[in-house]
Amino acid sequence: MRKALTLISLSAALYAAPAAAQFEGDSVEQAAAVFCESHGDLDIGARAPYLSPALLEAIAAADAVSQLYVDAYPDEKPPLGDGIPWQAWPDYADACTPGDPLYDGDEATVAITYTFIEYPDATYSDELRFVRVDGDWLIDDVIYAENTLTLRSILDNIAATPPE
Repeated sequence: MRKALTLISLSAALYAAPAAAQFEGDSVEQAAAVFCESHGDLDIGARAPYLSPALLEAIAAADAVSQLYVDAYPDEKPPLGDGIPWQAWPDYADACTPGDPLYDGDEATVAITYTFIEYPDATYSDELRFVRVDGDWLIDDVIYAENTLTLRSILDNIAATPPE
């Protein structure tokens, strides 16, 4: 329960803070670099200042429902029992490399490539989707390699299915 309250408090604090106070300038490259640097961290961690208010709300809502599962079914793994699914597959990659940003108005995307030294054929790329909020670029979603699911779709599904 403590983790859920911390996440919700963090989300509320970041949502209330003006984006300009988080960092300055055109930050797509910076956010993508921080995202990769923290690719082993399954919590919000260092990514927090680079997440959009809508993504923070989706994380908080899914975390709250995940905590309900912990309370209702203490012997079972809750939906976010392995942390926030920041990448398509949970395997820890040897390297995470951001590509060049592609801009389209107030949206941008950056390919994030995960590579495995011992298994080079397992290399894959997800995509970060950015939106512009108060002049700053913030990560709003992760589009997984298969392009069938996104981080937001998973979080929204968790939030929409509380335990019975």
